[in-house]
Amino acid sequence: MKLHDVLTLPPIWPSELFGNIRKEWFFKFASNFHQSGFGLELRLTNDVKIDVSLLYQVNDNSLIKLAQSNSSGKLSPDILKHPLWSKILDFLNRCLNHRTEDWQAKISAIWLEFDALETTESIPIPGFFFNLGTNDCQIFLPSFLAECRYLGITIENTEALSKSILELITSFPDECYLRYVGLMLSRKDAGIRFCVSVPPDKLSAFLSASKINFPNNISSCFQLIAQLCKSTRFIVHTDLGGQVTDKVGIDIFFNPLSDVHKVFEELSQMGLCTPQKALAISKWCQPPHKIDINLSDFDHLPVSEINSFVFIHDVNHIKFVFSKSGEILGIKAYLWVGLHKIRRFSLKTPTKN
Repeated sequence: MKLHDVLTLPPIWPSELFGNIRKEWFFKFASNFHQSGFGLELRLTNDVKIDVSLLYQVNDNSLIKLAQSNSSGKLSPDILKHPLWSKILDFLNRCLNHRTEDWQAKISAIWLEFDALETTESIPIPGFFFNLGTNDCQIFLPSFLAECRYLGITIENTEALSKSILELITSFPDECYLRYVGLMLSRKDAGIRFCVSVPPDKLSAFLSASKINFPNNISSCFQLIAQLCKSTRFIVHTDLGGQVTDKVGIDIFFNPLSDVHKVFEELSQMGLCTPQKALAISKWCQPPHKIDINLSDFDHLPVSEINSFVFIHDVNHIKFVFSKSGEILGIKAYLWVGLHKIRRFSLKTPTKN
């Protein structure tokens, strides 16, 4: 089995969660690259819209190969139909080889996020999120925003906005840090999203200290779910430029010890998740299990280091979307599918970050 074939396995696509969504273009795109894993973004109400994300990392070489793919001459014509695709791949290559010192050390991975899987027949333009591997964004962020002009993204008062974000983060030293920066290219009016990691005991103070339109209060529903998830970290999302709205998303990450079934049962009782989806998500999560993989997909790793792989599909986190007043506007579940290599003499079960 090749790595991208994992995407097509029937247990990943139960009709109770995904209906009869079109997946052909997604499989075709994934077959062009080596990815580290992928995610499914699922609305918990009767809304059938589903988004998908693909993960590319520096440490397994998948991100480097993605960034260099435009110059390899091996890309599918289906990908190159849209002129922006070539520019996106060149942009990634520019970022990984940026003149600013330590840029490559700061970017540890990238998520490509595709909107509206169920309505798409051809390969769309994704947004993408840079996973930052360092807390130090003083140099990275201003030069990154300047680099976005290469993709035609311009934001008024960029310098002032980035300064505001930096000041907010640095006002919570050793506690809050910029976890992701997203380029929302798939939207009609592209913008930039900042995703800040915040510990639970600092969330209220962080929201109050911000000059951005964050909610003034957080509902008891959110607090209860965070407790059930045993979350030790939140991610606060806000958009700058493009389609800025008076709302904010806050991710709650699951602790490996949390009871997924109990969380979604509670969400269903609160009216925030349909009973059918609550039950289907609980069934969808599976413990790690071994899977046979063609090691040629990992030609950059010494075969002697690898004993086998385990295949995981699980819930990574849920996101609450709030209005400025604190009203819950929506909630989503983010499902994760990935492969983890087990090195020889170290057969520990991998855990979620």
